[in-house]
Amino acid sequence: MSCPVLDMLERTLLPNGTFRQSPQLDALQHGLVAAGAETGETNVDENHVAVGKTQLELLDLVRRNRIGESIRFLDATATDGLSTVALLDFLLLLSSISALYQRDLPTSELTLTVLIQRDSEPDAVRRVLGEYESVLRDRYPADDGFPARLRESTVDVRFVKQQSSSEDAWDLIVADATECPDVERLSPAGSLIVRTGGTRRESSALSAWRRSIVRQHSDLMPVGPCGEEFGRSLPECCDQC
Repeated sequence: MSCPVLDMLERTLLPNGTFRQSPQLDALQHGLVAAGAETGETNVDENHVAVGKTQLELLDLVRRNRIGESIRFLDATATDGLSTVALLDFLLLLSSISALYQRDLPTSELTLTVLIQRDSEPDAVRRVLGEYESVLRDRYPADDGFPARLRESTVDVRFVKQQSSSEDAWDLIVADATECPDVERLSPAGSLIVRTGGTRRESSALSAWRRSIVRQHSDLMPVGPCGEEFGRSLPECCDQC
């Protein structure tokens, strides 16, 4: 990834050091908040915090050249598909900036899969992805180009009940810490993003889990947000971090 593209990507997502979501995500949020007011859902705003976290984590992966030509993506978060939307919207921004600097988009193939726990979840995910597809169609009405490919991706999303129930190896997994992601299904060059609610206790538990999991799996390496200088030999103090 070229420096001008990376610099513009960071300035767009973090103007003045504060995360700013895209006009597409603003429109999506307004639509979901309105729908939530009708249905009594109250977690829409909280889930959009997760969207911001995911995009900043994706920015970090791009800096480290961890986003490749093919992304087989597993959304293992309890956000009704919003983590999937975060990836789509991030790739849309990346494609626009790459075109501005006449650079090729690093990702040419995209497969989306959402892990579900209940039979009712696909409907909620399809509602979110359908709302985002409508936003894209309003802003990018042409039937060709990268936005059109992203619209097609929202329709082609797959659902699985077990992370290991598919033969696929995931290039990118975004998971909640409570989900205990199946690291065995990561591709050799894959990346795993695991999030917590952000309390001190949850963060310490996740830090301890990370230290444990890289010791158990010789092919895993910590790459952020800290400790990568230790490689797989993370110090004991990480357990209380």
